[in-house]
Amino acid sequence: MKFKPDWEKVKQRYLAFWQGEIYDRVLLSITVPCLLPLNKPVQPEPEKRFTDTDYLLQTSWKKLTTTTWLADALPVISSDCGLLFPDCLFGAKMIYRESLWTRPTITSCKELLNWPSPRITHHLVRRQEQYFRQVGNKARNHCLVALPPITPGLDCLASVIGTERLCEEMAEDSPFLLPALGEIDQTWFCLYQHFSQIATALNLETTGYLPLWGPGKTAVFQCDFLNLISPRMFEKFALPSLLFCLEKVDHAIFHLDGIKSLNHLNTLLACEKIEVFQWQPRGPGRTIVDIEKWLPLLKKIQAARKKIYISCLPEKVSLVLKTLSSKNLFLETETRTVEEARELEKLAFKSTHD
Repeated sequence: MKFKPDWEKVKQRYLAFWQGEIYDRVLLSITVPCLLPLNKPVQPEPEKRFTDTDYLLQTSWKKLTTTTWLADALPVISSDCGLLFPDCLFGAKMIYRESLWTRPTITSCKELLNWPSPRITHHLVRRQEQYFRQVGNKARNHCLVALPPITPGLDCLASVIGTERLCEEMAEDSPFLLPALGEIDQTWFCLYQHFSQIATALNLETTGYLPLWGPGKTAVFQCDFLNLISPRMFEKFALPSLLFCLEKVDHAIFHLDGIKSLNHLNTLLACEKIEVFQWQPRGPGRTIVDIEKWLPLLKKIQAARKKIYISCLPEKVSLVLKTLSSKNLFLETETRTVEEARELEKLAFKSTHD
């Protein structure tokens, strides 16, 4: 792999991580971004910034080639072309501003169940497929490729019918809600299989939107809607959907986002198929600045025999390595210089422990 020439050795660390073992040290991702201006092509219109595939591929490739990927950092290129799946297949309109939003065109779970069943031949799937193949052909033998953004469950349903309406239907205990989730989750599975098969045919190594590689079918799941509901509603509506999806993959990473999502942590920890938790307490970006505050929580997750994916500042790496077990830890950081990154990797070898 051109941008990761030691990939075969690095892969052994990832395999050991999934087995709950240590190959030679803790799994540590260190990137060093280019600090010079990248001369990105000007693309002032928000919609084109999200959907212009020439622009997307050019800027993604530029970022990829101007970043130094050290230790176990994986060079991953995005295949996102401004479409959220399965949302857009159930009529959700993409709204392109500073970030990507959606606007529902259907307004109830009952209406969703009367919607024509999405097919792989849908023109939006074909559009995403075309870009995925374009990215894959360029990336093959150079880097890994992130699968397109495909999100099942309540997050998708909120996008399709609107957050307020979903809350109302949950409060009303709508008889159409669980069947609507079932329709969304079946569509997610068809899409996940479809794009995974394309990746296999193109001989690509892939990840989800988090750059954590896993053998076989490895997927990232999330349910940010958890921050809005009670544990009772989670167990009734979100959990069956999540369990269905977990059974369809070999390895599962759960993106735990927001303080209030911790109300559901014990239930999530009881899900045997969730192997890795990525904790993100607040805001955009993955780096947790106040990592000291969350070390007791992270220790609790490890004590439940789960793995952890966390991002922290480079000056906090030593503390994290000292406090947490190295066996079930994926630690991600970013340094300003290659020299600083090399010192952190040396520290990781010295600090690795059970």
